[in-house]
Amino acid sequence: MSSTAIADTVRPSEILEDSPDFGELLRQLSRSGRAMLSLTLAAPNLELAQVFVRHAQGQDALLYAGRGCDPLGEVVFGTAIGWTAPGLSEVEAPLGQASALLNNWLRLGWNAPALAPRCWLGAAFPTTQRSDPAWSDFASLELSLPRWRYCASSEQATLTLTLRSEELTAPRDVVTWATQFEQQLRTLRELATEASQLRSLASQTLSCPRSEQPPREQWQALVSAATATMSQGELQKVVLARAVELTFDEAPALESVLARLGELYPDTTLFAVRRGQSTFLGATPERLLSLRGREMTTEALAGSVRAEDKDAERHLLASDKDRREHALVVEAIVTRCRELGARVEFSTFPGFRHLRNVIHLHTPITARFGRRQHAVRLAAELHPTPAVGGAPAALAQDYLDAHEALCRGWYAGSLGWFDAEGDGDFVVTLRSGLFQGNRARLFGGAGVLRDSSPGAEWDETEQKLRGLGEALGLLATSVAPPPCDVEPPLRNDVERITL
Repeated sequence: MSSTAIADTVRPSEILEDSPDFGELLRQLSRSGRAMLSLTLAAPNLELAQVFVRHAQGQDALLYAGRGCDPLGEVVFGTAIGWTAPGLSEVEAPLGQASALLNNWLRLGWNAPALAPRCWLGAAFPTTQRSDPAWSDFASLELSLPRWRYCASSEQATLTLTLRSEELTAPRDVVTWATQFEQQLRTLRELATEASQLRSLASQTLSCPRSEQPPREQWQALVSAATATMSQGELQKVVLARAVELTFDEAPALESVLARLGELYPDTTLFAVRRGQSTFLGATPERLLSLRGREMTTEALAGSVRAEDKDAERHLLASDKDRREHALVVEAIVTRCRELGARVEFSTFPGFRHLRNVIHLHTPITARFGRRQHAVRLAAELHPTPAVGGAPAALAQDYLDAHEALCRGWYAGSLGWFDAEGDGDFVVTLRSGLFQGNRARLFGGAGVLRDSSPGAEWDETEQKLRGLGEALGLLATSVAPPPCDVEPPLRNDVERITL
């Protein structure tokens, strides 16, 4: 059978029926002459957190699932090829190399469709702050073509092995990789037959000393200093971050944390990235962009109120500060998209985004370009938006570099994937924390305007930190009231918001 015929063949999705000859499949791939090769088979459908934790031991791993994900979620682990760069502004060289490989690829599917390959990208928040040893396992920007890709959809799960052509040059190479594929499938079958390994949160030891970075008084003084700066100059908004450091009696069960986050915050994108001895994870409500062909969708998510408030939506709409904060984000995104030549559609009146702990003002934005774009280049143009940096962007960046001592690392950074066409999805890595053994560092931020109250901004960060606190079993889960009956009128137009 020719390699092309194999690649186009889709068979029944029962992995134990008509078991393949892995060696023969890999030999067919090796004769293709392509630079990159991949083999996809059906696999048991498992909890993604379970797959991530099992495979995030001794190798790089990433979980990405939830809101807007297609397939519904995936876990990638190991690295076929990887690149690093100082940041999104200097991504062109590795991006070119990765794109060339994505376009020189043969994919083969046995009893499952051969999935189109993706390259994954993660990047830190772009400031020039001093380095922090806590983030030493993470590069400022990483691109990777994963070795293994486990995907779960509503119909089936698959496992994909990715190889460079030079990794199949000798007969012993074929035997080695065939054996590894068989072992990976065996591991997944074992996970499927095991009883759930999720540890009960109630049984975890919750002795947990807490320290603030920076301390409350210092952070509120930073807010006051920022408001004073804004009252005297051109800076309109700056987003100030803080962290809470926790020390547990024993390492938290990350499988349990991820599963709980997914349950509590289903309308978010759940992510986890394992590097070395560190895991960065969270459930972010904010999508940076989704690009398909010439159409990009993004959103402005800024301005917030506690979801427990009885009249939360009315209070949010009545807040001049929150409306102005939100408008700055919409204005910046719309302006940048227009500068890039897009026709932009958005509502001039914000709606709401409901989460369990917070309600945000929310404006979806659609940008249609006259020619194809690349998701990574658009991400570099948009990130950081004023939702996580400030406005004007350059002034806010300078302010953060000069005054925010906290090293954000990948908090408020960007994470996602792109394919051979340049399409892709990226999120902003919010509501997140860095886990290392029995220690965790949870991050939160607040948008500061000239009339911000330091105490109110502190309370906002506490509310945003609540999500991971609940998932860790440190806080009782909150139950937000149903939305009130205020429904703002939505109008599609392309007029710039007037601040």
